[in-house]
Amino acid sequence: MEVTDWSGLPGHVPERFLAAYDAWQGAGLVAHPHVHGANLGVRGSAYCAAGGFPPLAVSEDVALVEALVGAGRVVLRTPVSPVATSSRRAPRAEGGFGTDLDRLATDAATG
Repeated sequence: MEVTDWSGLPGHVPERFLAAYDAWQGAGLVAHPHVHGANLGVRGSAYCAAGGFPPLAVSEDVALVEALVGAGRVVLRTPVSPVATSSRRAPRAEGGFGTDLDRLATDAATG
């Protein structure tokens, strides 16, 4: 994921976000562990076999990928084609990326 505009957030939020987001690189993982519905591509038969998107308010994309992995499907996670997203702090879905940014901004402001 790539945030296209950090304006409106305290200056050290980008650094804190990137440190947390890229922590997998120092953890000995071969590929990043993130799931982003904005660039998620799934073969129709695999989608149906995994039960599709579960009826969740947030992280339904993560749940679908977990179901695919659980069903033995191959999942490719690559940083080669990042999702461009905004840094809005008012989330469309409570618990989503906007909530994460707001938490980082609040944490940054308090220390």
